[in-house]
Amino acid sequence: MDQSKAVVDGSAFLGKILSIIGYVFTILCIILIISTNPKGSDLVLLLVFLVFFIFLIVKGSRIKRMIKRFKQYVALISTQQMTSIKDIAASTSQSEDFVKNDLQNMIDKKFFVNASINRATNEIIIGSVASTPQQAQSATEQELETFTCPGCGASGTKLKGLPGNCEYCGSEIKSNDSNDSHADFDKGVAAFDAGDYTKALNELKPFADQDNAKAQFLLGVMYRKGEGVAQNHREAVVWFKKAADQGLADAQFNLGTMYGKGLGVVQDTQQAIAWLKKAAEQGDTNAQNVLKELRATD
Repeated sequence: MDQSKAVVDGSAFLGKILSIIGYVFTILCIILIISTNPKGSDLVLLLVFLVFFIFLIVKGSRIKRMIKRFKQYVALISTQQMTSIKDIAASTSQSEDFVKNDLQNMIDKKFFVNASINRATNEIIIGSVASTPQQAQSATEQELETFTCPGCGASGTKLKGLPGNCEYCGSEIKSNDSNDSHADFDKGVAAFDAGDYTKALNELKPFADQDNAKAQFLLGVMYRKGEGVAQNHREAVVWFKKAADQGLADAQFNLGTMYGKGLGVVQDTQQAIAWLKKAAEQGDTNAQNVLKELRATD
């Protein structure tokens, strides 16, 4: 397993384990305190354990949020070519300092490979993974092909017919697997565009489960409209939220409209405006127009 993918997967596993242990033993401590009504040193000991297990919950939650932010950053950098820390901060509703420190921490932890922060230009630089002699010799002779990284979900390119590495997390990209995987994703998108929603669902669902933002967004559209599946606004919101959290403007716009109309969620104007603003900041004209209309009615 590639080092970066192992680090990310290991961190995700650790976050889950800490959270599970923390929640289980926190509940047990509370039950013991209520049921036994301990006094003196026994009470102190139970309270110490309680604080420790609450700490595990907090630690696990922080790790899980970091993994989620990592995937969000990768989606913005790889699919939207967004390397400016200022733009990444705006798309994730975080401060520039937080994003800069967060990215540096992930680089230090080996979440990213061949990456660095350029302080002068205030952007993250993703360096190319060193190519093999065969790849270097063929670079000008062979065409490139795109792939979706199985490790971090990033989109990238490599020499057609040859194995490569994801320049974001370093995961190995096997030639046949990556071709088939990308072809299946393209088939799903083509089926969606052609109105063959049953086929689109079958092709796109595995990618949505692997945090592919576009696949998640398209599933949200199908559930919202009842295309290829029974109409289910709650399920649509779930998929829109997953894609919106990764910075996909189309998903942010749709999630905003769901909140605005109360479809699948309790109507919440503030949430609607918040998501519409995120989409508008990325240049989504539909979101910009809706926000103008909302301001005009105030």
